Amino acid sequence: QNLEDSTIVWGLTGSYVGNYGNPRGFCFDEVRCSDPSLLPMNQSALESHLTDFLDLMRVQADMSQGNHIMITMGSDFHYQHASYNYANVDKLIQSLNMFQGLKTIDIPEIFYPRFDHVNIFFSSPEYYTKCKNDELLKQQEPAIGVADYKVEYGIKTDDFFPYSDREHGFWTGYFTSRASLKRHERVGSSFLLAARQIETMTDVDGAPCDCDIANKAIYELEDALGVVQHHDGVSGTAKQHVANDYSKRLQKGIDAAVAVTSAKLGRLFFGVNSTIDNLTLCQWLNETVCDVSQAGTLDPNSTTVSVIVYNALAQPRSTPILLPVSSAGSYSIRSAGDPNSTAIIASIQSLKNTAAGAAAYVLPLDTGFLPALGAKMYQVTFLGASNPVDGEESY
Repeated sequence: QNLEDSTIVWGLTGSYVGNYGNPRGFCFDEVRCSDPSLLPMNQSALESHLTDFLDLMRVQADMSQGNHIMITMGSDFHYQHASYNYANVDKLIQSLNMFQGLKTIDIPEIFYPRFDHVNIFFSSPEYYTKCKNDELLKQQEPAIGVADYKVEYGIKTDDFFPYSDREHGFWTGYFTSRASLKRHERVGSSFLLAARQIETMTDVDGAPCDCDIANKAIYELEDALGVVQHHDGVSGTAKQHVANDYSKRLQKGIDAAVAVTSAKLGRLFFGVNSTIDNLTLCQWLNETVCDVSQAGTLDPNSTTVSVIVYNALAQPRSTPILLPVSSAGSYSIRSAGDPNSTAIIASIQSLKNTAAGAAAYVLPLDTGFLPALGAKMYQVTFLGASNPVDGEESY
């Protein structure tokens, strides 16, 4: 932070003295802080305390250009007693406005020579940014009586990262820490998008309405993702038992959404009276595990395995899939529902050094054209044994 060159809007980066928390001495969280409450103070005590507040605002204003500064009034785990916190902030705002009107606090003396009035109110980062931008575009003088003052920012060409808050202390590890949790969150977020889309599809005639069940299940995943996407969640900076809880909640949400999404796809592809009860999402393809496809390819007498591939993108696509299978040999792959499709005879690839429970083989499946926001089903049938094609050690 360069106090001599205040051409950067530090308020947008959390680089004020107070970081992104409350100004010193004005933390009103009853659980996390011990700063005095404004609620029981008499007028004399309030005037003294709010003069200290304005002194802090003067320091912050001197670190940036223009008329507007952003006062952050919260931090991690704050607002556990929200009504108490807001009551104090309300009193701070109301009292400052009152004392200005009564002229019992000398604003020009505190903020000389830049400002002679303070307007404090609840706002948002979006509105603050708009005010800063409008000020720059219009080149308005930020204070009465200072006609020659112009807002003029320099151009920052280097990075804000890596961020350092002390000598030899750089905040960089969280970009790569807990890679499995980061991947789990990305998979959950991707599946939530698909689950929302599938639930909006028109159901088949005669299907029972399970809207409440579906909404509850999808909300469980939404809720879990809302928690894990906290900046101390997906970043990996939480304690291990907290990271474990994030992952537990997320997987529980995924499983709930999988159940209702699979039921919906089952009705759409197999009809409302279908007896298929094992349609599910293969969640461990990265470990070459898919219980349904492995069980369905144990021998040539096994039933045909139906594979549904959904495209959540708003444009057509095609993608290769490696389907875990149990037996070496040849397989027939047919696009279901297309009378013009012909069966493709495909050979499997063998894997080495597979983990316990993982398939020893994978079947390459090219989806071909997948419609935007749509799905296709493929029928995979094991034809018989043959020599497998040697593949890589892992997929």
